[in-house]
Amino acid sequence: AASGADGTATFILGGQVASSTLSNLVSSVLVLLVAVAMGFRSQAGAAGWLVFAGILVLFTLATTWLAIFFGLLIVCGLCFGLGYVMGRHGAVPAVANLQPVPSAPASLQANASRTKPSATAQQGVAQTNPAVQSESTASLSVPVINFEATGAPAMDTTRLPEARPALDSTASAPKPAPPQTVRPALAPQGPLMVQIAAVANPEDGEVLLNALRKRGYAVTVRREPDDNLLHVRIGPFNSRDEANRWRQKLLNDGYNAIIMP
Repeated sequence: AASGADGTATFILGGQVASSTLSNLVSSVLVLLVAVAMGFRSQAGAAGWLVFAGILVLFTLATTWLAIFFGLLIVCGLCFGLGYVMGRHGAVPAVANLQPVPSAPASLQANASRTKPSATAQQGVAQTNPAVQSESTASLSVPVINFEATGAPAMDTTRLPEARPALDSTASAPKPAPPQTVRPALAPQGPLMVQIAAVANPEDGEVLLNALRKRGYAVTVRREPDDNLLHVRIGPFNSRDEANRWRQKLLNDGYNAIIMP
């Protein structure tokens, strides 16, 4: 149903646009014929007339669609405003007529729901046998004992145990010992080396070795099995301060040196 309504609306709008475009084109042709009859002559060729016709058709379509858009926009705005006004004025009287219905108090409803005893039951209770009443009152009587007359010893209130305050559990509870932090033992530090480079080509290592020896460095070259590279180093040094001094000297000479454990 929705697709059918959309198709109908599309056909209506398309028909409106087509009829408006044809009417504008017919009026434009009539104006052009009247101008030719009055002596108007154009120097344009067939291509120029085709371009003029295309521009005229596009302009007519654009103005027609714009007119339809603004017309629908105005109609929708009017319908929305009319519906809003009617709904607002129609809802006010209905709300005003609604009045709360007073409800009976809960205590009255509870009393009304209870069953009242009948008068005959009350009279039956009142007309009970007096003998039975006397027997019941006699059975309920409690004898009173006078301790002073009988000579019974009175209770000694001086020997009652004294009430002592309870001990504070927080004061007697032992305090937990503070946690002890366990620090790992430092591993023994071996001699330090200052590495200048790690190369794979033996010729590059030999050139670097000769250049450093010319500057007075005690250089050693060793191939490490971990990476299979030739490590060019100086050292060993017993302290990190001494290794830092030689590293700074290499940096000043233009070598990128690092300290290796």
